[in-house]
Amino acid sequence: MRVSLKMSEQITKEKYMADKRADINNYENLLKAVLALKKYFEEEKNAQFYFGGHLINSQKKENPNYKGDTPDIIVETSSKSLLGEAKKSLPDPSTFVSKEQYIKSVIENKIMAQLKKYDADFENLKIKDHDVFLLVPEHNNDALGILKFDYLDKDKHFQNKFFLLVYNIGLLANTKSIMVKLDYGECSDSLLLDKLKRAIRYNEGDLAKELAKFKIFEENENSTPVEYILTILWTSIIPEILKANDKEQILERYAKKENKFTVKLSSLMDYLNKLYTLPTYPKSDIMHHNDRNQFKTKPVKDAMKILIKVGLATELQKENSDVSWEIHHKPLPEKDEMNYFIGKSYETLNERKEIDATGIEKLDKFMK
Repeated sequence: MRVSLKMSEQITKEKYMADKRADINNYENLLKAVLALKKYFEEEKNAQFYFGGHLINSQKKENPNYKGDTPDIIVETSSKSLLGEAKKSLPDPSTFVSKEQYIKSVIENKIMAQLKKYDADFENLKIKDHDVFLLVPEHNNDALGILKFDYLDKDKHFQNKFFLLVYNIGLLANTKSIMVKLDYGECSDSLLLDKLKRAIRYNEGDLAKELAKFKIFEENENSTPVEYILTILWTSIIPEILKANDKEQILERYAKKENKFTVKLSSLMDYLNKLYTLPTYPKSDIMHHNDRNQFKTKPVKDAMKILIKVGLATELQKENSDVSWEIHHKPLPEKDEMNYFIGKSYETLNERKEIDATGIEKLDKFMK
């Protein structure tokens, strides 16, 4: 939720950029943790790993308003499925009036409400016997303490087995290390349980192949920072589109010493969803659901608004409801593209005088 602020009340550019950088860092850390899990399950457990997909609750399928359930992570081992939610951060309990309010607002109404949807029988889940889990960053100590000791310990909340995984990205001998381990609960597979207790660990270099290919983990709708999307568009996708153009167009642009070309929204979406996002669960055709595209058009349109603002794009007339832009691709004034786009994002918001007081997503948005 945005609040209108007077100029004197608006946060400084430095704070806004620091908050955005922290948000993007949290996002990238979650992506690394998910890829570490993917690598372990596929290589060590010979399992299938998916990011989301529509699952159909057997008891709700006749309800015309029921659209299916979409866990963030679906894993299929030889004998068990795992359905999980992943969070890049948890709200700070100190920002709530009381612990009781935090438990009610965050744990019961948000986190557990999501997880309990997966504690059910699903018609289109190939291996129907399944456990439920939650993946969160280890550094959210206060929030984790309340979740474990003030809520989970008080009662039995799941019919299926439930476990809590925490992740941490640390520096070990000048190399980033990714660690995912069990923090609470248990899973049905005793060998997996033992491994999770000891922790899954990879150096960042071990995930080089995965990190080069998978750059998007849409935790919930529009949760990927716009500046992160814009950096991928500018440094990876737009150059890829330029290369794909025919030789005559390339020579023409070279002669004019400019890289101006037209691109459609549908083309950008195709690149994002097909080349940079994790695979979704394929068995989602019941009730005419297609496999979920992680990316929606809104964050891409928001990213393009920043390019328009800084004079690097012009929106053209719609063609059959498909938005298109003329892109002027050239070197940016700063070598750090993301830093440049965060700064321009601040200026765009500042002109509208509607800067979010924290510079990051609020609870209601990121916990959807």
